[in-house]
Amino acid sequence: FLFLISLSFGSFALYALMRLHYLIHALTVHSLSDAKSGKKDIAFNRLVKYLFAPFEELQPLSEWQAKKIQRLSEQLIVERENSKRFDILNVLRDQLDHYNEESVVAQLVVNIVAKYFNAALVLVLLHDIENRELYLYAIEGNLKNLVPSDYRQSVDAGIMGRAARLEKVQVVNDTSQDRDYIKLKDEKIGSELFVPLIEHGNLRGMLMVAIRKKNAFSAFDVRVLETVAHELIKAWQRISYSHRMRALIQSNISLSSSLEPYTAVEEIATVARATLLARVVFVALLDQDGAFTRTSSLGHAPRLLKYLSQDLMDNPILGVALRTQDVLRIRDINRYKEIPPPPLDYAFLRGVLMVPIRLHGINIGAIIAFGKENTIIFSEKDEALADLLASQAAAALESAWLIQELRVNANTTNLLYNLSIQVIQTDTIREAARLIAETAQKLTQSKLIGVVLFSNDNTVSTAIELGANGQLSMSKTIPLQFVEQTLTAGEAITMSAGENAAVIYLPIQTSLRKYGVVWIEFVDSERKIAAQTQSLKTLANQAAMVLERAMLLVDLRDQAEALKNALDALEQTYDQTLSALMAALDARDRETEGHSSRVGELACLIADAMKLDAERVGILRRGALLHDIGKIGVSDTILHKPGPLSPDEWRLMRRHPEIGARIVEGIPFLAKTMPVIRYHHERWNGSGYPHGLSGEQIPLEARIFAVADVFDALTSVRPYRQTSSDKEAFDYLEKNAGILFDPEIVAVLSTLLKNDAIEKIRTK
Repeated sequence: FLFLISLSFGSFALYALMRLHYLIHALTVHSLSDAKSGKKDIAFNRLVKYLFAPFEELQPLSEWQAKKIQRLSEQLIVERENSKRFDILNVLRDQLDHYNEESVVAQLVVNIVAKYFNAALVLVLLHDIENRELYLYAIEGNLKNLVPSDYRQSVDAGIMGRAARLEKVQVVNDTSQDRDYIKLKDEKIGSELFVPLIEHGNLRGMLMVAIRKKNAFSAFDVRVLETVAHELIKAWQRISYSHRMRALIQSNISLSSSLEPYTAVEEIATVARATLLARVVFVALLDQDGAFTRTSSLGHAPRLLKYLSQDLMDNPILGVALRTQDVLRIRDINRYKEIPPPPLDYAFLRGVLMVPIRLHGINIGAIIAFGKENTIIFSEKDEALADLLASQAAAALESAWLIQELRVNANTTNLLYNLSIQVIQTDTIREAARLIAETAQKLTQSKLIGVVLFSNDNTVSTAIELGANGQLSMSKTIPLQFVEQTLTAGEAITMSAGENAAVIYLPIQTSLRKYGVVWIEFVDSERKIAAQTQSLKTLANQAAMVLERAMLLVDLRDQAEALKNALDALEQTYDQTLSALMAALDARDRETEGHSSRVGELACLIADAMKLDAERVGILRRGALLHDIGKIGVSDTILHKPGPLSPDEWRLMRRHPEIGARIVEGIPFLAKTMPVIRYHHERWNGSGYPHGLSGEQIPLEARIFAVADVFDALTSVRPYRQTSSDKEAFDYLEKNAGILFDPEIVAVLSTLLKNDAIEKIRTK
């Protein structure tokens, strides 16, 4: 706008000067002589003529004056043309913000440039760093049919290659005089201009403008096209950042649903590469004892990835990544003083982002990204995205760890429970030793398990060894020295067994007697023993207890009832453990805290009224406790969302029955609870989920639970609605009996309400 004002003012000033020149000429040549001779009227008329008459009616000027006017006129024409071309920037800026695809804005740029410069050909090409080539990305102009869609040109050839190597604008106003000019078939191009597209100091691509006539480009044109190139790079950066931010937000759902730490690490690597546009990504995760147990990588760089995967604990790159508290951006890792130059497969991998994964103020892993796509160096915006990614990764890993810990604890509890049952039912000490060894192997996956048990007179009663292949044999060489040390110390001891191997000895003892020793040989000893010591101690203690019970059962038949009570107490303890675990899970959602326990009590009350046997009632109780365990795999952002869920969020929420079933599957003690966990959202008319079962296709326990679940939900305090009375809740159930709920079970609930049975369990 200021430019146009200046141009208008200059034109007006030129016009005024020319009129002033004619006026002076009139005064000096004609008017003064007329005035002296008394011809005042003629002098006045002549002045008016020189002031207001068209230029062509005035007397001819001198040759110098004519040339000056011609130059000024030509300059005015050039300035008008420049003004017209300057409009390209205003048009471009107005339109670029309306599009959100890189290819679209590139095509928009070539269209506008071709129009305003009347160009025969306008190209945008992208830089292929690996192959040192520029390839066609967008094209416009009346010669565009002469350029194939797969056109590529080496950066070592032509004027374009020269511009790419120098990373400077190249203007050729006479192509016939430039030895680097590459002719386009039979067409004659007089002028060519190449503007490198530079992003963060690296070549991203090239803008080419070709015009048929020679000397087509002025210095002003160069400045305009440089600005166009800058605007294109800015638009690409905006679009890329927007796309990556959207993808990162969407990836939060997939990260939060990862149930295994290794799966989570692989997902983190995938999301990191897409978000940071990295050529190579390496992710390493620490376990709870500070050792690297899980890694994942993406991208082709064999030497670099091999270097990162070996000696994880002593790797200098991982060391720096784990010491930093914030995202670290390195322009050239070969020049970074704190790290020796790593073996980079390609030079374009030297730009690095180190992203620490921090949980509760502690580094638990790191994401390392090498070489940004289409360029080399990562930007400040990449740092910001990496910081968000690290937060999401930490939350996903914490969730995966909690799920894994829950499954490990449930599996360990199940193994110990089965050991208790099986040892008590054995008739011989050798069989008890076999059961202890097999349980230890299932728990540790170790290469060798040994068990020695002593009789009442402290002589060896049995000694067995169990290999990694599951083959059982009598132990021929009992490590008596270490066995005696273990029994004397009364606690676990660890001994070296060669390179990268160790054996842990654990006493099998109670306060009454020392029964024997179990020993386990580990490879990669320090990490595995540290991770499993507590579980092994629990196993030894459990083995001692069940051995004691088994021997007492053999020796004292009259204590059979006492042993049965002890077993019941153990089962009750297991149920209490489940209750405590599920109470912790319920506490995750404060609105439903205590819901699982209350529903379990009501469901068991209905089951008792329907004369179900004790085993089915117990299954129903555990199923009620665990029915929402699958929600541990659902993101907190969905669970605690204040407003209604979107269709995608509902789809994820409705996965929790299947997630819960997968968590408990493979655990025999909990396997029978799976119908309640999997089908508790099915409805009598088939409108439920996840499988749309109807009527008696739905397991009875799940139908009972559904009635108890809805009744408790309606009569419990919720911040988003008023609490219903027992009558209002039952009226709803009765209204939907035969539609959503089993009418027989609703009728049983009616009887319980009339007998005040439900009120009794509330006040119990």
